[in-house]
Amino acid sequence: MNRGLRSIVQRFLLLAIGAGLGALVAEIAVRWLQPQAVWIQTPGLYELDPAGGVKLRPGYRGDSINRVEYATRVNVNSDGLRGPELEVKRKGVLRILSIGDSLTYGVGVEDDEVFALRVADHLVRAGIAAEGLNGGVPGMGTPQEVDWLERHGLPLEPDVVILGVYAGNDLRDATVEWGGRGVEAGQLVNEGEAIGLGRWIYYHSHLFVLLKRAVPGPVQRGIRRLLGRGEPHSMRMARASFAVYSRQPTPLVESGVINTRKALARLRQLSVENDFELVAILIPDIIQVIDERWSSALRQLDLDPDGYEVTAPTRILSHLLAEQGIPTIDLTRPLKQAMEEGAEMYFPYDRHWTPAAHDLAARRLADLVLSRRLS
Repeated sequence: MNRGLRSIVQRFLLLAIGAGLGALVAEIAVRWLQPQAVWIQTPGLYELDPAGGVKLRPGYRGDSINRVEYATRVNVNSDGLRGPELEVKRKGVLRILSIGDSLTYGVGVEDDEVFALRVADHLVRAGIAAEGLNGGVPGMGTPQEVDWLERHGLPLEPDVVILGVYAGNDLRDATVEWGGRGVEAGQLVNEGEAIGLGRWIYYHSHLFVLLKRAVPGPVQRGIRRLLGRGEPHSMRMARASFAVYSRQPTPLVESGVINTRKALARLRQLSVENDFELVAILIPDIIQVIDERWSSALRQLDLDPDGYEVTAPTRILSHLLAEQGIPTIDLTRPLKQAMEEGAEMYFPYDRHWTPAAHDLAARRLADLVLSRRLS
């Protein structure tokens, strides 16, 4: 190697080392001064269900954290439910099984803080012997939840089934396009998503997440176009989720409505055939409860506010539930009121419920169950 080429290589190496050290210092500084929230789950929570779809892996023990708002422990019992092992069903004890997605499962809270278990606590205080079972599985839509109930929930002989319905994405997740989930290395993945270097960096680098969030959505999209890259998977997911708020029904929403209607009809039939009480709880997204979050989401996705309605998915889902005569609690107004009074009901970054919101839901559900048993 001649002297000139050697000099160029040395300068390049020095530049690379300097850039690497600079990035390392910046990473440490961000972690120390402004850590970034990202949900990290100990691998192995999920496994493929031989009958189709995914489920929680029985016997799983792990941690669920988002680095700045919570660090919780997750235990899955031998029946594939989050929470403690079940006892033999006792006569006179009301067995309440909740099914739903990550809001029902309880991302961000401990096993015993989810509304699925807390509802039983409130009923016990009211003089009703009861036990709560948490059948929530993150990433599911109503059709998958009903499938899970048929395969894994009915053998548990529930007396009451609570369907958690999340307005933020349940219509999207009920479609063929988005309803399918896979498992890779014990982690839940969406169609077209891979666990690669980019995903690893996102989940491990606070600096990367800070820079990603600091750049407005329209700017990010412009940069990616210049680089010849399409919209990132996370942005496509957000845009697809936001379609449920469109004033003009989109093909995705129409498909979600058809599949949700079928699933709810099947769920109602199961309640008749298996003699369990059926109730539902409508869970609003944070952007439906906090006005500024709604405006911010529209700006981030560069959407025309006139084309979207914040109550659209709640209205659609309420109608579908009413068609089947399923008693439903809509928590939008109670959550708004609680937040106006200063309570923290959502984790700001994570957007899942805090323990206070789960307890509010449990109290409302306990009142509904109690009123129906006394009527």
